[in-house]
Amino acid sequence: MTNYPVHADFKKISFKLSLNPLFLLASQPVTKLAYIVEKIDEDVVWERRKIPGFDGVTISVDLLSPKNNTEKLPCLVFIHGGGFVFHGIGYHKTIASMFAKQIPCTVVSVNYRLAPQYAYPTALEDCYEALLWVKNNAESLNIDSSRIGVCGDSAGGNLAAALAQAARDRGNNLLFQLLVCPVLDARMHTESMKQFPDTPVWNSVLNKKMWKLYKGKTDMSKTPVYASPAETENLKDLPPAFVEVNEFDCLRDEGIAYHERLLKAGVPSELNNTKGTIHGVELNFKSPVTQDMIAKRIAFAKKMFSLKKH
Repeated sequence: MTNYPVHADFKKISFKLSLNPLFLLASQPVTKLAYIVEKIDEDVVWERRKIPGFDGVTISVDLLSPKNNTEKLPCLVFIHGGGFVFHGIGYHKTIASMFAKQIPCTVVSVNYRLAPQYAYPTALEDCYEALLWVKNNAESLNIDSSRIGVCGDSAGGNLAAALAQAARDRGNNLLFQLLVCPVLDARMHTESMKQFPDTPVWNSVLNKKMWKLYKGKTDMSKTPVYASPAETENLKDLPPAFVEVNEFDCLRDEGIAYHERLLKAGVPSELNNTKGTIHGVELNFKSPVTQDMIAKRIAFAKKMFSLKKH
């Protein structure tokens, strides 16, 4: 592996994921368990609910909200990363609880179905069904249905961007989209995609394998553009965005390009172009760099929710 000049806090993060289908089938239950047992702030309540997913199949969502809250809160639909093939892991739950407490808001974290068992569009449509469930049950959930945003990291960033597009097209526009090191472009033609075939945690070699698993048997030339959000021609009228990218990440340039296209389409967008960072900085959760990045995400969401407060 090339010795990239990453920040000292991330130099020890050197492993690479395997996307071998047999490994995925064996590891998915492990990551699922790690998420469940992860402890969160004692001031946040965590509850798992069963809801209707895509094609009438039941999926689960996690609700995280401030303890003893009596006010109607905004809602953040939270979509975990994991290459479309892994469950959310411990730090996803921790970050969701931080959003819930510090904004404050109700976080609805979607446990969408995973590839390769479920290829596109199952994950996206599961997330859209979760959004509809929030809107339809806002009163009983004590949620302000006019203040719903979406956040996702990595593959979850793909699903968050795609959800924002689908919600716009289907008449359920979101308040904002918070895209953290998002997977956006199946064409894989950016400079950073060529530059980083061997970076730790994630790289262009793994990215190519990931797209194959996510697409399944779908012909991408005929696929709705939601699968690859950067290929959508019309970005007008999408909700304001926050896009975070990492310096030594093959996904970096497609995130920057998407941010720039949003601005050209008249969509407000903020870019956090971080330096010395790699994909998965949260694996060193206590790093001041990581904590600063998370704080910026929370600040953006808090600002967006406050701009439309009843």
